[in-house]
Amino acid sequence: MGRKVVVSRAVRWAMAAILCVILLGVSARWLQASGREVQPPRVPRDAVLVLFAGAADADRRMEALRVLCMNSRDPRTLLVGDDDEVEDETGRAWGPLLTSQLHERFGDCFLPVLVAGRVRTTQEELRALDTYLGRHDEIRRQTLVFVTSPYHRRRVLVGLQETTFVKRADPVFLSMAPALSDFSPMTVLGELARIGRNRLGLGDVLGRRTLDNLREKTPFPRPHGTRDGG
Repeated sequence: MGRKVVVSRAVRWAMAAILCVILLGVSARWLQASGREVQPPRVPRDAVLVLFAGAADADRRMEALRVLCMNSRDPRTLLVGDDDEVEDETGRAWGPLLTSQLHERFGDCFLPVLVAGRVRTTQEELRALDTYLGRHDEIRRQTLVFVTSPYHRRRVLVGLQETTFVKRADPVFLSMAPALSDFSPMTVLGELARIGRNRLGLGDVLGRRTLDNLREKTPFPRPHGTRDGG
């Protein structure tokens, strides 16, 4: 009887593990299959690109821009969020760091513009972009192409609902090949939690800015500072 119980429990654990893997895969595809996307060769010449700043997956986003440059050398306007998170090795904020990297890697392929407004979350970045578009009518009339990771797309679409000009532009996403990290439990569960938080209107309350402030009141170090040296 004891052996049968052990086998029965093992079967249950195996079935539970298989179910978790299936749910993880379905959730990952749900996150990634969001919004319309455009292949690099089909990006309109007059399109305005929007590069989401931040440290997460920065290399893959830069690689997507490199592929775009290979297909067209026409200079394109590229808006970059002024992310206040600091890159550990250089001590520079990610927004200005990315604009510098764009000049160094791609020369005249892009015309990078740092969107004013230090941001710490996707929602803050979209609001800053919305303010920028509100002041630049000539850009509002162009196609907006977002450059961000596949797993981040649905959270961006949720944030669009709080904008006016960005939502009206009906932006598309630059096509980007999925990576194994897109299917990791940490990535999928983290994104699902953030989407739930934002849908409940708690993005500002439970965002990175709040977490940073809480860390400052504890003896535990923050993983990143701000360009003001925090």
